Amino acid sequence: MDGNRERSLISAAWNWALESDITKLSNPCAVVKRNKESPRTRYVTEDEYNVAYALAEPTPYLRPAMELAYLCRMRRFEILRSTRAQILEEGFDTKRIKGSRDAITSWTDRLLQAVNFKNGNVNSLFIVHTKTGQQVGKEAFKSAWTRLKKKMVSEGIEAFNFHDLKAAGVSDVEGSDDDRLDASGHRDRKMLKVYDRKKHIVKATR
Repeated sequence: MDGNRERSLISAAWNWALESDITKLSNPCAVVKRNKESPRTRYVTEDEYNVAYALAEPTPYLRPAMELAYLCRMRRFEILRSTRAQILEEGFDTKRIKGSRDAITSWTDRLLQAVNFKNGNVNSLFIVHTKTGQQVGKEAFKSAWTRLKKKMVSEGIEAFNFHDLKAAGVSDVEGSDDDRLDASGHRDRKMLKVYDRKKHIVKATR
């Protein structure tokens, strides 16, 4: 755990103690500066995605989760709580968190296949679900993804984080920066610099 994460954890615990009247002392983390962090630059190529998708076969629910992360530019938590009620005639109702803007992602063959995923013969309320139709838990998903990352390495791929798939989805949107911003769901244009990781082709000076 790096210093910034430790600061956030201690700060949250201290604030809870203040609210619970366990302490009257002000939060010491308020005067501790955060370390400067460089944004991730990992861009997942189409070939890398396809290899990882094939390797995910033993854990079936990883595949629709990958597709939703890439096609709808969704976070893991947004995906795990997605239900079939979000399947609309005009597209998939992409519900976001952290103050991002909801959107309806129009249908493609890939997206239709992802949202109609079935893990076995069970009908589930959740898009991504276990063999018993239950919602996939955060820790179970993280463990499954860690196993997949080890397989990526064995296949000669630089292992990527699940959240990198959202960045790949934003980076691959064709059009202007405004189009990519809409696709990402973010309200702040600064966040586009974090998620648009694909190298742009530029013209020579002469």
